Parts: sequence; C-alpha cells; structure tokens
Amino acid sequence: MAHSLYVGMNAAAARLLDLDAVADNLANIETPGFRATRPVFEAVVAAPNDQKDLGAQVHVMARSEGVDVSSGPAIETGSPMDIRLADGAWLGVALDDGSVGFTRDGRLSVGVDGVVRAGAYAVVDDAGAAVVVPASSSVRISDRGEVIVDGDVAARLGQHALTGPLTRVRPTVLAPEIGSTVVPVDAPVQVGVREGSSVSGIESTISMIGAQRAYDEAMQAIQTAQRLDEKASEVGRLRG
Repeated sequence: MAHSLYVGMNAAAARLLDLDAVADNLANIETPGFRATRPVFEAVVAAPNDQKDLGAQVHVMARSEGVDVSSGPAIETGSPMDIRLADGAWLGVALDDGSVGFTRDGRLSVGVDGVVRAGAYAVVDDAGAAVVVPASSSVRISDRGEVIVDGDVAARLGQHALTGPLTRVRPTVLAPEIGSTVVPVDAPVQVGVREGSSVSGIESTISMIGAQRAYDEAMQAIQTAQRLDEKASEVGRLRG
C-alpha cells in the first residue's frame, strides 16, 4: 500500500500549497498593484520498482507558483502622484540587493530624502537610476510618465514590458525568471488613478473551498491506505 500512501501524501502537500497561495491572495485583496499567485501542478508517473508493483503510479506535484499578470481595477484618487500604468507596462523599482524589480503599484510619493518611491521602493528612471528630486519642491507626474519638478521635466519613469515567467520577490514586486525578457517602453499613464489588486474575492473563496475539499479527500485516502496496510499486516501475522 506504499504507493497509495505516497500518492495521497503528494496530493495533500500540493493542496496545502494551493491553500497557502489562496490565503495569501485573500490577505492582499486590498493591496494596490498586488498580483495573485496560482500554483502550477503537474502529474508525475512513477515507474514500477519491482514485479510486485501493479503498475505505474501517478503522483500530483506542485511544480511552482505562477503569477496572474492580469490588470486590477482602476481606483480614482485625484492625487497628482497616483498613477495607473498602461496594460502590459511595469514600473521599475530599485531593490536592496541592487537589482531592479517591477511593480504595478502606482502609489508614488517623495520621501524626506527626495527619493521618489512606489509604495516602499525607490522608483528608477528610464536610464535605471533612482529618481531623486530636491527637497520641498513641487512634484507631479505627467500623463507621459514624466516627473515634473517645479514645472520642469526632471526625469521620466522607467517603464518596461515583461514577457515570460515571473516570480514574486516582494509583496507587490515581481522579477523575471530565466528565459524571460524585459523591454523598455514609452507608454502613457493615467494620473489621479491607481490600480487595485488583481485578486477576486469570490474566485479566491471558491478556490479555497475546492482546495480544502481536495485536501480533506487526500487525507482520507492516506488514512484508508494506512488502515488497509494495518489489516494486511494483521493477516500476515495470523497466517504466520
């Protein structure tokens, strides 16, 4: 019964990952620019090990977590520092390790150090440098993605198009995986509007119910396999 036990264990582990992803999505349903994650599953066929095996066994494995890059809802704020990027465009931000991440969080602000930030991360310009403005200056963003300081263009926001698989490196920041491409783009932005989370509360709740039921079924399969294994051992002892 070992194979049945392993199949159940793999299924339960996969569904736990599914539940963790759904819970994280629901926790960030109000986080601007957040992108939902969706586990990617695959079936793995294990070949028979010896003549006693009845045949190949199919195991369900959680391979990775995919990121849903679909756009979130537009939320009007009227703030000259809130922006919503065009579909398919991502704002470049500087990470602590010196690399550049990408976000759809358009809540821009200027810190006391003059650094323009998207949420908690420094925004980079179209040359890859952090956008810094003089202290106490008047700053706004134009619909062309320009940083306007006291009426003059000081920088242009670094926007990029991403293709290929992405991975989450911060709550609202993604990074391209191997094989992905990053291409600079010059796209217009909506000013006075920010983008909400791509998480659907109804869809996530339904997914959680389905994942919980699948997890319960996997645990029942494990318990059944254990009971059958115990019965087989008892029969073996009685015959001996």
